[in-house]
Order: sequence, then structure tokens, then C-alpha cells
Amino acid sequence: MLEILKEQLESGDLKVKHLLERLRVCYVAVEGLTDGSRKFQNINTREEYQTFTERSAVRLEKELHTDIPIVSFVAYSGTGKTTFLERLIPKLKARGLKIAIVKHDGHRFEIDHEGKDSDRFTKAGADVTGLISSEKAVLMENRQTDPEEFLKKIDGVDLILTEGFKQGPWPKIMLHRKGTGKPMPLLPEECLAVISDVEILDCENVFTLEEIEKTADFLFRYIQNIS
Repeated sequence: MLEILKEQLESGDLKVKHLLERLRVCYVAVEGLTDGSRKFQNINTREEYQTFTERSAVRLEKELHTDIPIVSFVAYSGTGKTTFLERLIPKLKARGLKIAIVKHDGHRFEIDHEGKDSDRFTKAGADVTGLISSEKAVLMENRQTDPEEFLKKIDGVDLILTEGFKQGPWPKIMLHRKGTGKPMPLLPEECLAVISDVEILDCENVFTLEEIEKTADFLFRYIQNIS
């Protein structure tokens, strides 16, 4: 790589695009990375760099947590984490807890209906679109959003569960199923708890995939202990 870079600089070609075309490069969509918009910035001038550093300083001054406990459920696709959470939420509700759940999606998604008013507002360029009825409400941010900042906006619940966000800063519960043929997505000792159908020795809190009640009890105690 150094030889290619030296050769290009000596030729007077300063375009990074041309350099990348000569290298073996793996391209990753920023949208698929946790906190991708903050990890990658396109900076071309001194003024842009100054603006970036000033904004970064402001971000660092903000708290990185919300007062509401957050627990991330992490597993490879096909493990059954959505089904597990679907069974877990009623158990937590039965214990008197108000629950929020946020799913990480590595792809583009749309929840608007084509031609509806909210869809028309979004297509017109609205940065945030809201919809409120007598029974529910939704707020759609039509822009890149930092997960930590987004979760801070959630209020009036006792526990926030997230599905995914493997790289996020929150405590994690890992689900692992032997039948998927995939390795564990995290080290057991890094996890708050592990839910699996195989023996786990390196984590204090281990449950089977059928121990929904025990998992709910564990989370209930966890909330009480950190309150």
C-alpha cells in the first residue's frame, strides 16, 4: 500500500478515490454500523474540521446514559431472540413493569404507507414526522440518529430492552442456540446473563431458552438493585 501511495503522490494525483481503486478494499455501509454517523465524517476543509471538533466536544459533555435501565439482547439471526422477547415481555408486564423495546435494523426500512399524509410530509423533506391518535403515537426521525441520544427520549417506562446493538455501551444478555451452527456472538464473561441450550461456565447468570419466568425474575431484581 505504501508503494502505491508514494507512486500516486509523486504523480500529483491527490484523489483518495483513485487510491482506493488500486487497493483491495472492503466497503461497509455506514448505516449498518452502530453509531456509524459519528464514527465517519466527510471533512474536506479546515472549517468543516473545526465544526466537527466543536460538535464532538459538545457530545462528550452530554451524559451517555438515561436514568431508565437499558439491557440489550444480542444473538445471531435465527437464534430466536425475537420469539424469546415476545414471550418475556408479558412476564415483565405481569410484574408491574412498563417496558420499551427498540430493535436495531441494519437495513433501510419504511413504516409509512404510500400516499398517506405522513408519507407525503416525509417525501416533502420533513426531518421529523409525528402521528398521534387517541390510543397510540409515533415519532419518525427521517435522518441518521444516534442510538444513545434516541433512547434518552424514551420516558415513562421502567426498563428499555433493545434487540441487537451488539456494539452499544449497555449491559447485554446473549442468546445462543447450538442448532444454529454459529459461534457465540459475545464472550459469556462480558454478558450480564446468557440464555442458551449449551453449558455455559463463564457467566454467573445462565438460563435455558425455556426459562422465561426465571429471566423475568432476574431482570426484575436487576432493576431493583440499580435503582
